[in-house]
Amino acid sequence: MKLFVDPTELASTSRLPQDVADIAIPLPHLEEKTGADMLISILDIPAASDALLRRHCESGALVQLKRWADLQNAIITEQRLWHEVQMMTDYSPMAWLVISGSLFSVNDNAVIGEMGDKRILKSGMARATITGRQGLSYASVDGALDAFRLYGGYVKFIPDNNYLLSWCTRMAKLLEAIKSGEVVELKPRVPMRYLSHPTETSWLSALFEGIGHKTARAIFEHLKAYFNRPATLYEAMAYILSYRAVEMRGITAEKIAGWRNLYGLRDLPADSKDPALYEVPYSILHLTSSGEAYWKDSPIPHYRNDGPIKTQCIFTVESLRSSLGEVWRVQYAKKEVTGRLMAIKIESDFEWLIIEDTNGITTEVRLDLIHDLEDPNA
Repeated sequence: MKLFVDPTELASTSRLPQDVADIAIPLPHLEEKTGADMLISILDIPAASDALLRRHCESGALVQLKRWADLQNAIITEQRLWHEVQMMTDYSPMAWLVISGSLFSVNDNAVIGEMGDKRILKSGMARATITGRQGLSYASVDGALDAFRLYGGYVKFIPDNNYLLSWCTRMAKLLEAIKSGEVVELKPRVPMRYLSHPTETSWLSALFEGIGHKTARAIFEHLKAYFNRPATLYEAMAYILSYRAVEMRGITAEKIAGWRNLYGLRDLPADSKDPALYEVPYSILHLTSSGEAYWKDSPIPHYRNDGPIKTQCIFTVESLRSSLGEVWRVQYAKKEVTGRLMAIKIESDFEWLIIEDTNGITTEVRLDLIHDLEDPNA
């Protein structure tokens, strides 16, 4: 038996039993890739690649460990049990949730307790004290465990962590029996229902306080009409963080200001030496440290915290890059120069076009000052 364990389970704060830790083989990113804390394998091969990892998983068992104190947190706070079982069943036909502790009810609330003070009484009877914290209702926890099974996983309670190694050993023997054909009728559980991945709408409503599913759907419909294609989540987020979003019902400038503050966006970067680049569905807005605004390809006004600003198209790095090496007549401010476009220099505040004339003299021209480019040979 090989027992691969995610390195986080081997940390000093982990409650992994020492006998398990002694034989565990650290496998980086195991939980990130498979959703499991532990992998029980019967193959005598390394697990150095995704392909080899899949071979171990297909003939082995993936295990997510929950101690008696953190199962309810995983259900209500992290809400990740469902994603973990989906990830595990994508890799292995045997996905286990192993819980250390005992589940019982107190005043209809679930308690997952740790057993202690065990005594043998007369007539073969025994008594134990179980200590745990009340949390969700018993029906909620029991229903969540049923859901884990319906998604294709298996649930196992063990009295305490001291029994984890013996359970892993029994599972390895069962896997060996399946591989040898000794056990021929044991079939992995088939999922009875599947978890759908979060949609862009659900993500958008989760990322911005005050936006529900109805408003999120309306935003995506609005952007679809504008783009003539479905908008991406990034485009929807950029739209909400621009003051254009006040055109949507229920979204105010005050809400947008709060969201921008939460995401660390400043309306004018006068307090920063670095320029700010805000890309929104309607434009790419470049705010320099002087507070000047430059943008491109916009048929409609853009909004800043102090109100609308006029639109104009400027020459950008992207629009000039294809012309490098060619000779052009460049008009900028109240000046003009004819020469070969040599390079584009990007600094913290401005982008510059470097032009070399026939005498070998170079001129640097700020892109935002260029108002015309003309091919002198045309």
